[in-house]
Amino acid sequence: MADIAFAENDFSEENSSRVLFAKACEKISKEETISSIRLRATDKATFQAVQALDEIKNLDKEFSSHDKNVIIYDIVDNYVEDLGVQTTKQDNNRICVEVTGFVTPENIALAVKSFKENTPNSSLEEDKPSFEDNKEISETSDIASSSEEEFVKEDTPEEIIQTSTSASLVSGKAKKLYVAPLEFYNNTKSTSFAQILLKVFENNPYFDITQNENEADYIINSKVLRAKVDNINSQTNRMQMVLMVEAQYVDEKTSSTEHQNQFILFSKNDDEQKVASKLMQKLLTKAAKVILKKVEKNAQITQKQSQNEASGMITPK
Repeated sequence: MADIAFAENDFSEENSSRVLFAKACEKISKEETISSIRLRATDKATFQAVQALDEIKNLDKEFSSHDKNVIIYDIVDNYVEDLGVQTTKQDNNRICVEVTGFVTPENIALAVKSFKENTPNSSLEEDKPSFEDNKEISETSDIASSSEEEFVKEDTPEEIIQTSTSASLVSGKAKKLYVAPLEFYNNTKSTSFAQILLKVFENNPYFDITQNENEADYIINSKVLRAKVDNINSQTNRMQMVLMVEAQYVDEKTSSTEHQNQFILFSKNDDEQKVASKLMQKLLTKAAKVILKKVEKNAQITQKQSQNEASGMITPK
């Protein structure tokens, strides 16, 4: 998790722009270059700075959490001005950066307007996801059906399907869980990519996987909010992927959501589709494992309540 600190926004009449300031840290890993980690810390801090603005907080009244995040990413990418970045700490464990900049209320409103105009309400098509590049020309980089089939055949790490419980610990009726097709930002859906999530939740003593959404106690939704490729230089591209996994608790009419956001650098000689597929698998797995723990906890509580009610005990509210 990043270490975040914020300064107060400047709302004075002399300066109508919203001042941005934030600090963020990222852990250093051997699998990533220092420049990639620093870039990720910069983008995370910038996101947090924009997210803290009052205009952005007010979007909760109109937009879902993941739709609001799409708007924030648009502001970060296109409307932050005079962005300054300073490395405040770097050792063998992490890199910390401090970002400053500003964004105008007019551009915030423009990002909101752009989102509304470019979010169609048309019916969802099956299995036609696409990637954006830095000019938003998704037609130049599509995930073909063949690459998707290849992706879901990749071996899933064994640890992601292990749960913290065993069948001997569970008594009572298992809850029915439905994994919905993964949704992409261009209003397409994919049942194949959703298999990554299914592998996290299946073979769990607390759940019975169902194909019928209407009979489910838990519904697992997922969405790729952004998959964007930028040119860094003649040899290197940068990919950003943002996705969310959500668990809906049907009876309680509540939900839990986990977002994952990562930037990676890759060579222009690499297969962009394979890079994207591996990154998607990684982020879906990480998000699903967080949600799994929350859903397991909910299942434990509800099963205990059912057992107490069946035995005539009073269950505390």
